Amino acid sequence: MKSVFLIPLYKPAGRHVLLLQSALSACPAGQGHVFLVVADGPNSEVEWNKATLEQLQAVAQSKKIDLRLYSRLHASGYPGCFQELMVDALGIEDAQTIQFIDQDDYCLPVRFSPRASNATMASSTLVVNQHFNVLTMHRFDESVHTGLLETPSQGMTFSTTPAMAKKYLKLCVDFPEAAKAPHDYVIAQLAIHDGTMERAPGPSMIYIQHADNAIGYVSGYQWVARKLKTFSQVMERTLRHARILDHIYGNTYWTRSAALHRNPLRSLLYRSILKLAR
Repeated sequence: MKSVFLIPLYKPAGRHVLLLQSALSACPAGQGHVFLVVADGPNSEVEWNKATLEQLQAVAQSKKIDLRLYSRLHASGYPGCFQELMVDALGIEDAQTIQFIDQDDYCLPVRFSPRASNATMASSTLVVNQHFNVLTMHRFDESVHTGLLETPSQGMTFSTTPAMAKKYLKLCVDFPEAAKAPHDYVIAQLAIHDGTMERAPGPSMIYIQHADNAIGYVSGYQWVARKLKTFSQVMERTLRHARILDHIYGNTYWTRSAALHRNPLRSLLYRSILKLAR
């Protein structure tokens, strides 16, 4: 089954090479997969060594992978670059799934296990620090109710259908706030609403929690402390997500009918924010 993998690059500090090596190594041969790897604008600081490029292209050709490396004239930012790449992917003939990979996280062999062509799928993820010491496993199981103000799993594990990509892009036009929110969050909520969110076997990716990450893995009271430290941004993001959910579900009843996060403490914090603001 032919998939298109979307990989936007912006100031990757060289980590994109290891990502592509891991992805090409794990990707099965002979299925006609397409990799769209794009430098997001003239200041993206994406550098390619000629010898490394030749090696990557040789591996891709040996596996009949269509590896396309290109640049945008103007930066689109996140998640705008993913949205533009989805448009590119929809123009590729016979693509049955569209999949997302971040620039400095690494593929495990099961990342390329068969994905459903009629559902949005995500997997569990191994979370490691920048020295590759394991911090935790972020588990995704569709049998456990996912709160509506969280993303089921990291977006780099996601695959979705061309139909869902079109639905998502239409929503971004009809309701511009959706275009500002992370693409994986919005796509996941559309799929949860449609009943088409499923679990891929895994974990399928290694998520690198760099020391300077603005978001990522933190546990327990550290998570609460970080949210309180940036409370105005948290409130702005939470209310934006709430408005997106209002648009998707057509009402505000979701605030009373579902947990807002799988973690009860985090759910309580989100519920308090909504009560303060609404």
